[in-house]
Amino acid sequence: MGRRNVGKSTLINCLTNEEVSSANETSQTITDLLSRRNKLLPRKIFVTVDIPTIDFKDEPGNRKKDRTNNVLFKSDLIILVLDARIELDVKETELITYLQKKKLPFVAVVNKIEMGTNAALLTELEALEINYFEVSCTECAGIEALKRELFHHLKNLKNSE
Repeated sequence: MGRRNVGKSTLINCLTNEEVSSANETSQTITDLLSRRNKLLPRKIFVTVDIPTIDFKDEPGNRKKDRTNNVLFKSDLIILVLDARIELDVKETELITYLQKKKLPFVAVVNKIEMGTNAALLTELEALEINYFEVSCTECAGIEALKRELFHHLKNLKNSE
């Protein structure tokens, strides 16, 4: 999950080595939750849910928030995708606080590093004690380290069940 145009769909495509999620430069291309079973390695199936944008307004009857919360609480691991060039905004900070408060497992992916990285963003993530990975989804750089983390997390999860 993440704000518009950070590369959420492109990240899914990089992780799976195929185009399983629609990705383009148009803002908010994805308008609803997209769920799909994917292979990360032979015999390693996982389900990805591409969440359109961060929308955590506490309004009665906010169906998008309710559906997003249902997905978050059922997730084994949440991937928060951030733009490497931009500092955290209020919605991202609120989401991180929410995930930490609810003790939901998540990792941050700092995408678009090929365009430069904002040092203040990395400082913010470190101050919040957030595990993050720097990647370029367009060049598939840093993806292997992220995959190793995903495998490690899922292996530990399976061993604890």
